[in-house]
Amino acid sequence: MQGYRLRLADITFDEGLNFYLGDHTFQLFPLRGHTTGGIGVYIPQERVVFTSDCVFHKVKSWLQEADPDAWLESLRKLGELDIEAVVPGTARSVRRTT
Repeated sequence: MQGYRLRLADITFDEGLNFYLGDHTFQLFPLRGHTTGGIGVYIPQERVVFTSDCVFHKVKSWLQEADPDAWLESLRKLGELDIEAVVPGTARSVRRTT
């Protein structure tokens, strides 16, 4: 670890942050609950959302440090999005929602 330096983030957000690349918008937003630092990434033009570890597929989740109320609120937020595909952060496969 000789020469190691801690580097803090250059960009942070509390409620949300949008990035634009060509014709695509990448909407970043908090997805708290399973962990405090979960982030969702929604690409409305593709109708896809990346859910970090807020959504699991074919794996067990661990709840020792979870906040169930925040997790439920995050799941509600996901339910409001116009999505065709959910990409979980922890998964063995990706499943279409339609």
